[in-house]
Amino acid sequence: MSTTRHTTFFRRPRPSSISTMHAAKTRAALLTAAEVREIMASVQNCAGQLRTGTATEDHFVVFRTHMRLALAIERAGYLRGLLGHIEAAICACSAIHDRAMATGSWKPVPVTLAELDAITTMEDLHDMQLRQLTGRELATIVNKVIHEAQNEAVFMPPGDLQQAGAAA
Repeated sequence: MSTTRHTTFFRRPRPSSISTMHAAKTRAALLTAAEVREIMASVQNCAGQLRTGTATEDHFVVFRTHMRLALAIERAGYLRGLLGHIEAAICACSAIHDRAMATGSWKPVPVTLAELDAITTMEDLHDMQLRQLTGRELATIVNKVIHEAQNEAVFMPPGDLQQAGAAA
């Protein structure tokens, strides 16, 4: 009977195709000021249109989507303590939507003082939220909000979709 010698072979680490520094810069670093300005440009434009009472339905949808992002950031725990302000802005969006769609099609409406305050406050707070996030955290939140919106659209009957748009 022969005895064989078992030798342990150690695997050599394979070179990674992803640069560690590149991954750290793009995923672990906070958003740059230019990136935050780029994101906030659309929010500021839409909030300005809402404040002046000249917003189209597209302006409203973009602003409401950013409020959903703000709510998802709050719920994910990346930045806490803004829930009351976010809910006030979402309620203001719902009230604006109800008045604008009263005739069955979108018609720009003036905002009340409370709605104006909620929109302006949330615009500033969303900017602060974005300055605290990394690129990877923002991408995760955006994907989550997109997934939720797609699920709402897929699983609701057509009549309920219109009501959900009014509620959101």
